[in-house]
Amino acid sequence: MGCSAENLTWMRPVPSHRSLRRAAACLAVFAALVVPAPAAAIIDGQPDTTHTYVGTLVADVPGYGAVAFCSGTLISATSFVTAGHCFTGLGGAPLLGVSFALDPFSSSPPIGLVGIDDAHVYPGFALPDVFRDVAVVHLETPVSGPYGALPALGSLEPLKGEKPAGDVAFTVVGYGWQQFVPHSAGLGVRRFTTSRLQSFQYPTSPPGKGDASTSSLLKLQKMPGTQGTVCYSDSGGPLFHGATNVVSAITVGGTKNCTGQHYGLRLDTMPVLSFLSLYV
Repeated sequence: MGCSAENLTWMRPVPSHRSLRRAAACLAVFAALVVPAPAAAIIDGQPDTTHTYVGTLVADVPGYGAVAFCSGTLISATSFVTAGHCFTGLGGAPLLGVSFALDPFSSSPPIGLVGIDDAHVYPGFALPDVFRDVAVVHLETPVSGPYGALPALGSLEPLKGEKPAGDVAFTVVGYGWQQFVPHSAGLGVRRFTTSRLQSFQYPTSPPGKGDASTSSLLKLQKMPGTQGTVCYSDSGGPLFHGATNVVSAITVGGTKNCTGQHYGLRLDTMPVLSFLSLYV
């Protein structure tokens, strides 16, 4: 069956004080899920010193200061891929830039901020349409590699034949956190965890009936025996299948309480790759 946004939350923090709690829960879900609200960090994940090309969008939120707003991946010297919903609901809070530091908020101002030149969101995207929830940010200053890579068209299609699907693991990376509070004690640190694939989700057609010509999602669940899962500000962060730098999908939503179930927008479909090819 198709994916419904009713049970999902976006994983990006919303600056409006009245909607902070709701937005944060949403972002955690949509950065890892599909619902309009802020995102949270990889809860109980491990610090990630490997994926140095994964960074965080930093916003200046009134009353909180510099905050990890969303996660994303550097695909070239100036192209940063993240979630489209990271650019909705900012409420006038300015984006300060992108940082690729392991712990950007260990000092003030945040470490390693790179300015943003412009941003391009998938045409016509609006919440709760998670099937077009992707954007490309262009940085003002080139950043040296290594970089992440985009997947080949249909590269995830063979996973549909895996039985059970839960045996297929993805490494999830992000700067999420569990509460919308000022950064301290390890909040806003790049972390990783492992999630297992549950199913493919399509806008209208039943699972298994779609293909790479249609935008679709991965439905994932945290691995048994681990606490690591996506939460607020993990929106836009990458999902790696196997030990590669290939970004198979990006976190777009999850459950509002960050309970372990989350969703990733596939980047290996024709609609998404066609959009990305214009700007990456």
